[in-house]
Amino acid sequence: MIVFIAAAFLLLAYYWSTHVYIGGSIYRLNESGFSYGQLNGQVFQDEVPPASVYDNAPDLIAVVNRSGIEGYVWKEELIPEHPSSPEEAIALNEGGDRQIPMYESDGVTFIDWFEC
Repeated sequence: MIVFIAAAFLLLAYYWSTHVYIGGSIYRLNESGFSYGQLNGQVFQDEVPPASVYDNAPDLIAVVNRSGIEGYVWKEELIPEHPSSPEEAIALNEGGDRQIPMYESDGVTFIDWFEC
């Protein structure tokens, strides 16, 4: 019985050393300690997540680009700053697609570009 409890404790300790709980979701952690995964169970393709989910997003958000390549983008690069004026909002909307670098789950190894 003691061996079972010790094994269960070690398994839980390992699990929580490789995962993190953010706003009701569990995300994996990469070797550098950054969280990554699908945001609210979705992989985004050619779109930016809605503003209501920004606070609960992992550091690296799963995406699929127009070529069908899967990867991750940094939350700060995917989610734009809120415009400070109506004029700035109009300029952002008229700017066309943005190209954001896509990475492996390590957040360093470049894969391709994500356009949104």
